[in-house]
Amino acid sequence: MVPEETMIKDAHLLKQFNINAVRTSHYPNDPRWLEICDEYGFYIIDEANLETHGIGGLLSNDSDWTGAFLERAQRMVERDKNHPSVVFWSLGNESGNGPNHAAMAGWVKEYDNTRFVHYEGAQTRDENYNTDNLLDPPYVDMISRMYNPLEVMVKWANHPDETRPVLYCEYAHAMGNSLGNFYKFWHAIRSNKRFIGAFIWDWTDQGILQKDESGREYWAYGGDFGDSINSSNFCMNGIINADQTPKPVTWEVKKIQQPVAMELLNGSPNTVRITNWHHFSDLSRYDISWNLIENGKQIQKGYLASLATNPGDSENIIIPFKEPDIKPGAEYHLTISFSLNKDFPWALKGHEVAWEQFKLPFNVPPAPPMDLSNLGGVSKEEKDGFIQVSGTGFSLLVSKSNGLLSSYMLEDQEIIKSPLKPNFWRPLTDNDIGGRMPDRSGIWKNAGDDLELTSLESTTISPNEVRIHSSYKLSDDKSSLKMTYTVHGDGSIVVAYEFTSGGNVPNIPRIGMQMQIYEEFDNMEWYGLGPHETYWDRNMGSAVGIYKSSVKNDFFQYARPQESNNHWSTRWVKLTNGEGSGIMIKGNTNTLSFSAWPYSMSDLETAKHINELPDRDFITLNIDHLQMGVGGDNSWTERARPHEEYRIPAGSYSYSFEIKPIIE
Repeated sequence: MVPEETMIKDAHLLKQFNINAVRTSHYPNDPRWLEICDEYGFYIIDEANLETHGIGGLLSNDSDWTGAFLERAQRMVERDKNHPSVVFWSLGNESGNGPNHAAMAGWVKEYDNTRFVHYEGAQTRDENYNTDNLLDPPYVDMISRMYNPLEVMVKWANHPDETRPVLYCEYAHAMGNSLGNFYKFWHAIRSNKRFIGAFIWDWTDQGILQKDESGREYWAYGGDFGDSINSSNFCMNGIINADQTPKPVTWEVKKIQQPVAMELLNGSPNTVRITNWHHFSDLSRYDISWNLIENGKQIQKGYLASLATNPGDSENIIIPFKEPDIKPGAEYHLTISFSLNKDFPWALKGHEVAWEQFKLPFNVPPAPPMDLSNLGGVSKEEKDGFIQVSGTGFSLLVSKSNGLLSSYMLEDQEIIKSPLKPNFWRPLTDNDIGGRMPDRSGIWKNAGDDLELTSLESTTISPNEVRIHSSYKLSDDKSSLKMTYTVHGDGSIVVAYEFTSGGNVPNIPRIGMQMQIYEEFDNMEWYGLGPHETYWDRNMGSAVGIYKSSVKNDFFQYARPQESNNHWSTRWVKLTNGEGSGIMIKGNTNTLSFSAWPYSMSDLETAKHINELPDRDFITLNIDHLQMGVGGDNSWTERARPHEEYRIPAGSYSYSFEIKPIIE
């Protein structure tokens, strides 16, 4: 029994994260939930308690079961007919198709002709079980599908022989670290008139909080209660946690489903087109604010008069900022925000409903090149199997046996616990497992450990610059890697990475570098997208800015540990101790994809529950050029993979970043 306070909190969260519709899959919900939905304003698909998953349409085509089918529909409709939130009656879930479903629909329409009849199973199939060119039976009022490719849905929304609306009753399977390319679905929905919406599977993780013998809490799932027949963590596929707290993906959903769209018009840095996607409300309920940032720091802000844009309409507004004095190498972002201007039952005044950020098209000159003449001197020597480079306040070691940066001392304090090495792998996500990524790309798992050093050279370029080159071949004997460390007199290290994969090798999960630093460097600050984790195919719910967090205390824990806490499109990141000393890592040729974990990669890949993650005395730092997207159209076939444009095919890749000392 779900407590009333839990239902009310769910309603608040759904509204706060811009969700306006609920499917009661797969049975009629508590009547109190429908009363709450009436009060707060949701569209409800009320679904009959009917599912025959294992036997398909066998019972729907058996007249002995007609009465039982009808009874399920009749009891639902009679009970819930007076709830205005109910706009669809659903005939069940995954029960095949047949005359018993048609009988249910006939009774419902005769009894209540004010609502629509939904049933995803109502599909006409040919002898090859194909539905592509066959219209759905006439007893349903919409074309409903689960997890079909988006292009199939767009095709149905524009089918010349079809007039019924189209929706996903399930899509965007949110299992673990998922919901990549979510924006594509809503672009299609808003671009095709008969494509009316979609229902994410699903709302909340269905884990049960438990404690192990040491008192450590974890989320239990299938198989944790002595049950031998289970689906493991397949119940952990919500966009919020089991304790009703948001996940990083919750913010992505909120952003993409927001009811106010904003577009910076071409040729103007301050003219913005506003579109109202509300169905019934104008925009007068919102306060509108804006701010302008330079390299992540606010330099201007202001407020605009409220708008009264009608539902479905658009209008242009002018943001009255003053063009700043442009600094070489700087970047400028304008953010516009729509917040409630009064209290609502589900949120207080000031709650942000919609926002957008634009990189402004100013003509910014490049930053001047670094002046190396005043950086201090460096010395180089070879001893004890290492190349040592030293200068005032720092020294570093590169191993002659493997060419890896193995030590970085700042004022006699060691930063590195484990060497900076190439990495091509990631801890498997649920979608990686369901999409069989290890079967296809498993050769990359140990590729960074199995590198063969083929050459190592060190050169003094000038009194304040030393360069170290290393070359490698990979175990496939077809791929190669070149690394260059350029050390300057101020202790900074410019790392250049050039990788070429050879032959017909599979997609690469990750292109980057990984090292472990000591746990005391737990204070993380970065300039880029935040504050939530972001990935190549899931980053629209975060804005460019400067953010701070604790590597350990703010680490987001998925119920089954996996790849997590990545930050896409990062300009720089600092990791410092309590005194403010540490390192800064800055992208040179482009932005970085980075993450910092209080665990090892192996810890995250082998643990099945969060209580199994050990306490470590190090931080694993990933400094990447690319990491493939998280995918998630489903979580059990190849369509769990990221879309093709978010994969890393065989080819040549290069990037550069700088490690700079921070000494306080």
